[in-house]
Amino acid sequence: MAKVTFEIADEFTISRRDGSGITVKTGDLPKPILAELLGYGITQKIADSASGAKKAAEEDESGASQADHANAMMEACLKQLVEGVWASRAGGTGVDDFTRVARMVVRPVYKSKLDKEATKAFTELTAAEQNEILDAVYAKNEDVFKPVVEQEIERRKEEAKAKTALAQGIDLDV
Repeated sequence: MAKVTFEIADEFTISRRDGSGITVKTGDLPKPILAELLGYGITQKIADSASGAKKAAEEDESGASQADHANAMMEACLKQLVEGVWASRAGGTGVDDFTRVARMVVRPVYKSKLDKEATKAFTELTAAEQNEILDAVYAKNEDVFKPVVEQEIERRKEEAKAKTALAQGIDLDV
């Protein structure tokens, strides 16, 4: 067993999109439950990182299995956690962060320009086909998108730095 010591917020508010929610006072939870929650959170975070493994395997021409992709995605997530990075996604797409963020920025803008039928057709494309379109839209409108993408990357870096600084100040005794 590892003994870990850190401070934790006095309370957490858990909210749902429908407006319902509760506040959990961490001091009311027994230490064994806090330890279980920590283990559950680690498991959930890393398992969630592999949610795209099936799609990645379907689109992978090398023949790598879904399990291969899942393992690679979970290893990448664990590596990020060890490096103190929480928010960054570990994608199986093999593209650099700039391209990944650019696609994230372009996607809703592109889809907002489509009618219902075209949106449905776009969402039925493979990820590779969607990415090809998103990359072309970005390239055609780079002067508009580039500053937004750079700003989003900087925001993510600052968020990661803040979370790392917060984590370094934690003293957990579970």
